[in-house]
Amino acid sequence: MALIKKPYCDRLGVPFSLDTGGQLISPEAFANPPVYRKARAVACFDDGPVRDLVHRLKYGDRVELAGPMGLWMARAGAEILADADMLIPVPLHRRRLF
Repeated sequence: MALIKKPYCDRLGVPFSLDTGGQLISPEAFANPPVYRKARAVACFDDGPVRDLVHRLKYGDRVELAGPMGLWMARAGAEILADADMLIPVPLHRRRLF
């Protein structure tokens, strides 16, 4: 599993293949600036192990994955969590809770 690490877009957190130094803004963040200042992710969600883990947690009732995945998210977001205005969890859909 390829974790996202620097260099990445300072706004969206998407990885770059080359570090040019200084502040890095992706073309997407420049063209369509989000309403938030910064976002981070642990890894890219493409087909592969990250997608499989997330789907096992959400749809396969593999709740034992929540702890390790939460630690990965806390580590990835540690840089911005201290200064964050809020942390917004993304809950399961109402039907998934049943």
